[in-house]
Amino acid sequence: MASYIRKTICPYDCPTSCGLLAETDGIRILGVKGDPDHPAAKGLICRKMQHYEQSVHSPERILTPMKRVGAKGEGRFEPITWDAAVKEIAGRWSRILEEDGSDAILPMYYSGVMSVLQRKCGDAFFNRMGACDMVRTLCSSAKGAGYEAVMGQTGCLDPRELSDSSFYLVWGSNMKATRLQSMPALIRARRQGKRVVLIESCAADMDVYCDQTILIRPGTDGALALAMMHVMEEENLADRDFLTRQAEGYEAFRKTLAPYTPAWAEKETGIPAEVIAGLAREYAFAQAPAIILGSGPSRYGNGGMTTRLITILSAYTGAWGRPGGGLCGCNPGAGPYVDNRLVTRPDFRKKPGRRVNINEIASALTGSRGEKPIRSFYVYGGNPVASVCCQKGILEGLLRPDLFTVVHERFMTDTAVYADILLPAAFSVEQTDVYTAYGYCTFGTAGKIIEPAGQSKSNWNTFCLLAQAMGYEEEYFKRTEEEMVEELLAHPMEGLSCISEEERRIL
Repeated sequence: MASYIRKTICPYDCPTSCGLLAETDGIRILGVKGDPDHPAAKGLICRKMQHYEQSVHSPERILTPMKRVGAKGEGRFEPITWDAAVKEIAGRWSRILEEDGSDAILPMYYSGVMSVLQRKCGDAFFNRMGACDMVRTLCSSAKGAGYEAVMGQTGCLDPRELSDSSFYLVWGSNMKATRLQSMPALIRARRQGKRVVLIESCAADMDVYCDQTILIRPGTDGALALAMMHVMEEENLADRDFLTRQAEGYEAFRKTLAPYTPAWAEKETGIPAEVIAGLAREYAFAQAPAIILGSGPSRYGNGGMTTRLITILSAYTGAWGRPGGGLCGCNPGAGPYVDNRLVTRPDFRKKPGRRVNINEIASALTGSRGEKPIRSFYVYGGNPVASVCCQKGILEGLLRPDLFTVVHERFMTDTAVYADILLPAAFSVEQTDVYTAYGYCTFGTAGKIIEPAGQSKSNWNTFCLLAQAMGYEEEYFKRTEEEMVEELLAHPMEGLSCISEEERRIL
């Protein structure tokens, strides 16, 4: 059978949502490589995707629904049919809803699929049910809040604008691992004689790509930003005209900087005062300096304020008024491209549900904070045992004999072994979706290339089955995923003025 190439998009958690070229014979994925025409990745993909076909066709995939037959956590299951699985799930949920109400059911997903439809469609189902509402502040919420406190809805630099920058301050970002697609721009910049300075607490991976490495005590990045601005004020290096015209509250802010000297910051950060002063001057004299900010500095108790101070620093030279100047690493701000509410359907929820922060899953499972523990846990697009805090508490909760746990997954993960019912999930090439890159101003569609292996089903098709079993009659649950994508594309938001015929052909 002859093979051919289909365009698709990487579904994994990364700022880029890289474009891929998948070789297929219509039955199997034969190989995957980067799409050189993708506007952000330009054909560059990471190792996770270079042999994606091996994951898609792995002999270790879960290919049929299964029911637990051993002890919880033992990992012993027997195959059952989809009809039997859905019947048991719906039956258990119906009893829980009758006995304890909708707040006793907790859904959980995070970044297992970084798309619009397949990632978020469960919201509509659980909104219709009235189940718990999970607050997803796991990764970089403090970073986003700190940036928005200064910039509002103004987007940061798209990484493709870094070619215009004259000086690079890589701040708490292991770009080699997390922003691979921006590395060529950094390497070219150094070859052009532009300076790259790294501020890190662990610089092993990025040191070789930078001209200078400044090691900082973890959690003290805000102190460094304050001291740099102190120097810029003391030596008249701040662009006061720009700040007066463009920055609300500048005069009040600058009056607070007097105590934050390089000598003070040395005690806080461990960086010598003369190095701090030298960095401030070099940064201030650069025509279009860019701060490439990672998420690590925001993962402390002071993370939001740290990001806020670094964002203020990015404006202190007036760099935002010049091409390539400013800050990169937050939200570029071009979207939303499509109306997510068409997928999440907040209108289905008739009354506010119990809100559970993702970082408090353990207490929700065990009732350790005095609230009644939940009775059912539905996990998809996530592996909380391995990725969410308080692992001991999560495991304690999952071992509860009265907790009914359903996991929709591709492989036997750390969480899946605790499931009562295990459902086989589809890969991205086995389903249809649209993707918004959270680090670039890009948007794309990816149609199903091959049929799901075995009895695997996408999130969309699974929730439609569960909705039917629960007696939900809304037309939403009767559509195909292709029809839902068409509806999204037919109602673009302000950030997407039109949908090209090429986008539609990809479907």
